[in-house]
Amino acid sequence: MLTTIEFDATTVDPATVLFAGAIPVKWITKDVDNDGDLDVVFHFKTQELKLDSSSTEATLIGETTNPTNPHITGTGPVRIIHS
Repeated sequence: MLTTIEFDATTVDPATVLFAGAIPVKWITKDVDNDGDLDVVFHFKTQELKLDSSSTEATLIGETTNPTNPHITGTGPVRIIHS
C-alpha cells in the first residue's frame, strides 16, 4: 500500500485489513517506491484468499486512524498462476 500526497498508508490499522477475504499474517513499513515516505507491505497466506482460477480482480478493505477518512477500499486486477 503506497503512501501518496493524499493518503498516508501508515494510518491503516492492519488488524482491520482484508484482502480477498484473507487477513494479513504480517506487514512491514518501508519505502518501496523510493519517494522518501513510508509505505506498507502486507503478506497473506495464498490458501486463505477467496480467489480461484477465474478471478480477475481482488479487493482490499480496511480502516485508518484518520477520523476524516476512516474507511479504505481498493480493487485491482489479479492474475492467478498455477505452478
